[in-house]
Amino acid sequence: MNWENMFDFERLEEISGGDLEFQREILEAFLEDSRETLVRVRQSWQTQDAGAIADGAHQIKGSSSNVGASSIQKIALELERQAKQGNLSDTLAAIEGLEEQLDGVSLFIRERLSV
Repeated sequence: MNWENMFDFERLEEISGGDLEFQREILEAFLEDSRETLVRVRQSWQTQDAGAIADGAHQIKGSSSNVGASSIQKIALELERQAKQGNLSDTLAAIEGLEEQLDGVSLFIRERLSV
């Protein structure tokens, strides 16, 4: 997997002070929160609740920005924009893209940040 496309490593280094253990903790918390939010987004998609989808995407966008998960931030930004416009035609693909990217974060933690 191409980690450089997934993360803004400067941001991750900045917030962790270069401490790999702290990076792991930050990313594990991000992963758990984002997966929970994404479950709610998927449920909102099933009921076609564009407002709730936009809210969930906004949460993921913000937290991914905070930890330097730039690829997730981009997908969440687009999902939020589309949901605010009431366009839910690509929502499922975006949800699946976010799930795939979160799996990538989990893989990154296991491969690169294992203690």
